[in-house]
Amino acid sequence: MSRINPLRRLYNFLSEQLSEEDDRSLRNLLRGDQVTTRELERLKSPAEIFIKLEESGHISKTDLVLLKELLKAIKRLPLVVEVEKVEEELQECQLDGVSRESSVKGTNLPQDVKYDPLIHSAVSASAKSTHDDADLILQCQATLRKSYKRLSHILPLPWLDGADRRLKLENIYTELDLQSSDGFKQIVQRKDIFSYSGDHENTNRILIEGDPGYGKSTFCKMIAYDWAKGETNYLRDFQLLFLFELKDLQEYHSENTGKQSLKDAIFDLVLRGVNEKEKLWSFIENNQSQVCFIFDGLDEVSSSNLPVYFKQMVQQKWPLLPDCHVIVTSRIIRDCDSKHMYDKKLSIKGLGREKVELFVKKYLKYQGSIGKADEIRLCRKVYA
Repeated sequence: MSRINPLRRLYNFLSEQLSEEDDRSLRNLLRGDQVTTRELERLKSPAEIFIKLEESGHISKTDLVLLKELLKAIKRLPLVVEVEKVEEELQECQLDGVSRESSVKGTNLPQDVKYDPLIHSAVSASAKSTHDDADLILQCQATLRKSYKRLSHILPLPWLDGADRRLKLENIYTELDLQSSDGFKQIVQRKDIFSYSGDHENTNRILIEGDPGYGKSTFCKMIAYDWAKGETNYLRDFQLLFLFELKDLQEYHSENTGKQSLKDAIFDLVLRGVNEKEKLWSFIENNQSQVCFIFDGLDEVSSSNLPVYFKQMVQQKWPLLPDCHVIVTSRIIRDCDSKHMYDKKLSIKGLGREKVELFVKKYLKYQGSIGKADEIRLCRKVYA
C-alpha cells in the first residue's frame, strides 16, 4: 500500500487552517516573476500554491525554509511549529536512508531546492518585523502549551470515595451549554464563544457566570487545552493565550509588592524561564487581536484586592489592551453596574439528566476503580 506524501499531507493541513485573509496575504507575498498573477488566479487553494512552489523547486523535502517564512510573514506562527515537525520527520528519514515519498506512485518531487534570492528576499522583507519576534513567541507558545497540557489531567469528582485517579480532561469533558443574556437567549457552545455576537457590537470582553460546581474552572482549562493542542479552529487566531486564577494573582501581588504589573505576572507565573519581557509586551501591544487572557474566579477575590491592571482591562471605559480578547468567570454577579463592563455575558446552564448520564459513562470508562454497578448511584449524586 502506498503512503501519503508527507509534504502533500502537510500542504492540505495548512490549507485547511489558513483563512481567506491568510490566502490573500499569501498571494500578495508571492505575486511577481516567480508566481505570476495569472498562475495565482488559476490556483484555487493554498495547498495548490505550495505544490506550485514545490514543482518550481522553491520547496522540497530537504528545504522548507520558504514555507516557514511565508507562514511567519502572515503571522501564523503556530503553523510554523507543524512545518518544523514534518521537517524533522523528513530529516530523520534521510538519515536512515529512507525516502518517504518513494512509495508514492506518480510523484516526481525535486531532490534539491532552487534558491531564488528575489523570492526569498521579498518574503524576508515583508516578514522582517515578525521575524524579530518569531523565536520568542515560539518559545512562549511551547512553554504555555506544556503548562496547559499538565492542567489537562484532573480529579473530576474529588469528593467521591476511591476517585483518586487523575483523568485526561478531553476524555471525560462534557460540553456545557452557555446561554446568552441578550435578547436572543441563545445557547452557545464552547467553540462558538468568540464568534457569537448576538446583539453586541463588540465581543472582546466576555463574562461567564455560573453557580458553584457548574464547571467554570474546568471550562477555562478546556479552552487552554484546546489552544495547547492547536487542533481547533475557534482558537487558531490566537498566537498567545494566558490563563490565570485571580486568587493566584492576588496572592502573587500581595507577596511581591514591587511587582504589580501584568508583565510581572506573566513572566513569574506562566512564563518562568522566558526572558525579554519588554519584547514580549511589545508584541502583545502590537498584536492585541492575536492574544487572549482568561481570568478565572472573579468571585473569589474582593474588589479592593483585584490587580489594578485587571480593573483597567475590564472595568474601565477605555480599557487596557482594548483589542485583546478577555474571558472572566464568576459566580452570578448581582451588581448590574459591574455587568455593564463586559461586551458579552454568558451563563452556564446546569447539566441536564442526559448530559449527567453521558459524563458518568465517560467517567466510569476511564476510572477503573469504580464498577458499572455504581452508575445509577453516581448519576444521582452528580445530578443532585
